Amino acid sequence: MCVETKRGEMASVLVVDDNSAVRAAVRSVMERDGHKVVEVENGVEGLREYRSHPADVVVTNIVMPEMDGIELIRELKNSFPNARIIALSGYDDSGDAGYLHLAEQLGAIATLRKPFDDNVLADTVKEALRG
Repeated sequence: MCVETKRGEMASVLVVDDNSAVRAAVRSVMERDGHKVVEVENGVEGLREYRSHPADVVVTNIVMPEMDGIELIRELKNSFPNARIIALSGYDDSGDAGYLHLAEQLGAIATLRKPFDDNVLADTVKEALRG
């Protein structure tokens, strides 16, 4: 079941991850739910894409080359305070960096650990769209 935006359209999801397998997995879940998906490999590309075509939801990895997800979240929230961002990370949040906790502090509306459960990701995006 797809969730429509307030404009009555299918939702657009921007997927930002340097791992093509993760991007493909997120795309599969999002397309299964009827969402339009755009994929990019890093935060620089993600910021550029969002500025030219704002997505209804951004699903971003944290640790990436060029511009990491923390920087991307910071930039998006500074320029687009209403951006709906879900952060993903394979790093253990109890480790020395606490990436997912930091992502939430900067404005991510949800965080998920990799590997993520497809249904949990789908439900998290649905909640973000209802937000």
